[in-house]
Amino acid sequence: MPYSEQEIEIAREVKKILDKGIQEGPWQANLFLKGIKKKLEELHSQFEADIGLDHLKRDASSGNSSLTRPLHNTTEIYISLYQSQGSNIQKWQEVIGSLVHYSMGRPIYKNEDDVRAAIQLTDRNPNNAYVVLKVNADTILADSAEQPRVDREGRKLIMLKEGSITLHNIVRLVHPSGHYKLVGNFLVKQA
Repeated sequence: MPYSEQEIEIAREVKKILDKGIQEGPWQANLFLKGIKKKLEELHSQFEADIGLDHLKRDASSGNSSLTRPLHNTTEIYISLYQSQGSNIQKWQEVIGSLVHYSMGRPIYKNEDDVRAAIQLTDRNPNNAYVVLKVNADTILADSAEQPRVDREGRKLIMLKEGSITLHNIVRLVHPSGHYKLVGNFLVKQA
């Protein structure tokens, strides 16, 4: 996933705070504090795994940063999503995380206007949203001539090759409350 310099810097600052807390805390004073230290260490490990700081360090040192790597022959696609608890952003994080493994049967559009019309994005209905992805153009499967895929309103749908969707190619979530970028495994509202 492409991270901005600001997002990388924020992640590094949070890591520094966790490192400092683990190093300098009065953890040997009693068993209660030792237990808290253990929880902090687990949180630290989970944070590094979720955010992928090690991956960012390796990419930056090898000059193969996802920030500078160009995407060739890519196209944006749009996947319509539904969440019964649509006002809860954490639930949307779960839905997006499951896209990697469970995208079959979800309406996938090549045109943003089509997905917007299909889900009727309004403030009164926070249960619908869509995710924007960049995929290689060759991962889009051709329709059969005799029966093209369409939604119930007749808008053209596309199909992708298996394994085309990864968390790294998610550009943003468009929800009635705003646009969100996926940073690690967290949705961050864009200004």
